[in-house]
Amino acid sequence: MNRTAVFRKQQEDILGLVGRISAKLDEGPLSAQIDEILFLLAALQDKIAIHLVGEDELLYTTLVRGSTEEVAVMARELRKELDELSKQVASFASRWEDRDVVLCQPHRFLREAGGVFAVLDRCIQREHQHLYPLMDQAAAQPA
Repeated sequence: MNRTAVFRKQQEDILGLVGRISAKLDEGPLSAQIDEILFLLAALQDKIAIHLVGEDELLYTTLVRGSTEEVAVMARELRKELDELSKQVASFASRWEDRDVVLCQPHRFLREAGGVFAVLDRCIQREHQHLYPLMDQAAAQPA
């Protein structure tokens, strides 16, 4: 198993939750879906938090310390981006945790959800395309 397999699986789970939330948003009146959407948002926030802690401790620290300067710079940039993403998700989840608040401003909620989901997807794609291959390659090389 490669070094990033657990992180890749976690990201599949995260994107799966985003898909489920998005599907619920499209299913009909928001008022009929809101309780499940809020439950899924809380689960999403928890999964993201666990994922980022693991990545930070096991992946980014290794790449920043034991890689070429180019890889270390990329890892620092992505780590900073993920820290911002984590704050954005936490702020979004906190702002929209109350069903009445969501139902009073549904268009704003939907717009912000779309923005958060787009940033999340972009970060995951960057890791899959750039960072994870470097980590797997480094792990495959003899010590």
